[in-house]
Amino acid sequence: HSTLSASQLDARGKAFKKAYANGRREAEHEFGKTMRHRSIRDMASGDTGLVVGDLKPIWLMSPLSVSDTLPLSPDLFDVVIFDEASQIPVEDGIPALCRAPQLIVVGDEMQLPPTSFFATSIDEDSMEIEVEHEGEAFNIMLDADSLLSQSARHLPATLLAWHYRSRSEALISFSNAAFYNGQLVTIPDQAFPVPCAEPAPLASDDEAAAAVATRRLRERPISMHTVSDGVYLDRANQPEARLIAAMVRELLLRGDGKSIGIVAFSEAQQSCIETALEQLANEDKTFGARLEDEFNREDDGQFDGLFVKNLENVQGDERDIIILSVCYAPNATGKMSMNFGPINQRGGEK
Repeated sequence: HSTLSASQLDARGKAFKKAYANGRREAEHEFGKTMRHRSIRDMASGDTGLVVGDLKPIWLMSPLSVSDTLPLSPDLFDVVIFDEASQIPVEDGIPALCRAPQLIVVGDEMQLPPTSFFATSIDEDSMEIEVEHEGEAFNIMLDADSLLSQSARHLPATLLAWHYRSRSEALISFSNAAFYNGQLVTIPDQAFPVPCAEPAPLASDDEAAAAVATRRLRERPISMHTVSDGVYLDRANQPEARLIAAMVRELLLRGDGKSIGIVAFSEAQQSCIETALEQLANEDKTFGARLEDEFNREDDGQFDGLFVKNLENVQGDERDIIILSVCYAPNATGKMSMNFGPINQRGGEK
């Protein structure tokens, strides 16, 4: 339209041509400046907004950045797409909704709901857990509302059913049955797993335990490793952490290139595992060097290194091998408590 002659345009087209030409002049002038630039909000508004929208038709931003940066215009975009919408509080998402006539919301309601850094009021019936990330404590409401949960109630939905992350069906079959009503399309295993007897418990101070556990791990998609001397003390299980550290050493010294992730069921156990890895690295310099390389590993320019995280901050991470540290065990007197923190509370399945 902006390159057509005025004789080929109606009144509306002429107005657009004039506005676009003005916006282009202003944008080109702005691009030539070295200081005192206009704000993004200003550049995305008015006549320059017509040009900027053509130059950059797709914007990737967080909901709060949209509010801070872009003008509040209902036709700023043709469509707004929210990814990982289970992590977006409703109040953060609404301003972005007002910037396009069409909305697409993508997410999984079985993921953890949004975190709340500064919740001023907490419903006494809500299940709240405290999480620390990068030195800052904040709360997660396991039954909190999110943009995704509201959208699921009020918008037509399409299930993205194809599950591609698990090469072995056993890794997803339970979740598919228990949480997704069997609606996921999974890749069938080429062969049924061979039935096996209940594996014998392993003692963390047994030098052969790590090799046995690693062999079991490599034989099956899912393997259970009972730690016979495990004890739950101060929200952590040190024998379990020691066995996991020894398993990591066994895996790395084999040198088969498998990436590894460790997920602890509590923050205290996460710290315990990190300490066990550090102690083992100090005792075994060869392992220490391998571990350092693994922590900083990149594959095809993508970080793929070993991580140790807890349940609250592990979502979305993928590795060849995931080790889950359940942590819970009898205490020093042999009593087993049935209190598993947020896991057996309302919303704990997430």
